[in-house]
Amino acid sequence: MTGVLDTQLDRRGKIFTEVISKNEIPALIQTVTHLVQGHIYIHPNIRLVDELNRAKEFIPVTQAVVLGPDGKELYRAEFMTLRTSQIVWVFPQEEEQSSMLGRQTTEAKGDDGRP
Repeated sequence: MTGVLDTQLDRRGKIFTEVISKNEIPALIQTVTHLVQGHIYIHPNIRLVDELNRAKEFIPVTQAVVLGPDGKELYRAEFMTLRTSQIVWVFPQEEEQSSMLGRQTTEAKGDDGRP
């Protein structure tokens, strides 16, 4: 579980921060053009669909791997954001499934890193 700071000011101008806890969920995210493997974050006791529906314009994704239509890795980033209007579906994964997909992507390449 990770925390996000929510900053508020009282009427005297004093800053208060409140830690908002979220659960880290490994997931596959299909966008209109790409498949993204990474980690998304949801509030405890809230369904994934509800979290996506209440998201503003973008959702954060960490440890992101962007795959093209042919399944080849195009990009890798520690952090990226996805526009929610471009998301087609989200598939939460178990850690084991997530690492298996990474191995399949690596195995699809030859020893020299090319297909």
